[in-house]
Amino acid sequence: MKKTKEMMDSLERGPVRLLWPRGGEAPPRACLEPGYVPSGERQPLGRGGAQRVELEPYGTVVWKTFRRGGGVRFLGGHYFRTTPLENEVEAHLRLAARGLAVPQLCFGRIERRAVGFQLELVTRFVPGRTLLGLLDEARPEPRRALAPLREMGWLVRRMHELGFVHGDLHPGNLLLPEQGPPLVLDLTSGSFEEGAGPEADPPTAGQKDLVRLARYWRKHRAEEPPLPWVLAFLQGYEARRQRRRALLGELKSAYERQVALRSWRW
Repeated sequence: MKKTKEMMDSLERGPVRLLWPRGGEAPPRACLEPGYVPSGERQPLGRGGAQRVELEPYGTVVWKTFRRGGGVRFLGGHYFRTTPLENEVEAHLRLAARGLAVPQLCFGRIERRAVGFQLELVTRFVPGRTLLGLLDEARPEPRRALAPLREMGWLVRRMHELGFVHGDLHPGNLLLPEQGPPLVLDLTSGSFEEGAGPEADPPTAGQKDLVRLARYWRKHRAEEPPLPWVLAFLQGYEARRQRRRALLGELKSAYERQVALRSWRW
């Protein structure tokens, strides 16, 4: 967060602190009230604590309340540090400043509770379809997904060239908007890591993102991702055919090690 403090404004009152991009719209003062909940109809989005709501002066936004997963799921939305929110704010600002398509950051909200903090992030809502939805629609006719997969491959490659490893990359976190370029969503688990960047060939730290994409499809759709889809994604990710062939072999080996399968017979 130290790298982006100069890019942020903040306001604190009592147990609540708001932070937003410098020069942007200031959050509504009502958000400083302890226990604040957006009014109006709320539409759940995805698997976590994100909801689509109307919030002035921004219009339609995604209001995300941070939730713990994995072995500490029982803690729910209780965090003992504000680092997860601050890291995601930093990721949004740094990636957007370098030209990567991510949802526009509105503000972050931190509220001290009796035990720990509640963390919330608000971004502009972008209408469109996730790659997951598109792939499900294309299963009867797989060729329909090839062009979008190439676009997504290029997007993920660009993200890795900027040194950012997503950490939870799956088809539901890649968005095809109704207008404009594809976007990367949900940067909570990501980080800027050594080993990613344009000098790496391919960005080895980013390989775990690519393997996670394939693992997600098998876990949630009970089948291997079709080979034409894998190849289309890698065509976008790596333009050089010879390098792409080597990358395919590296990813295949990493995938098999992680899931203990020998089913990608390429």
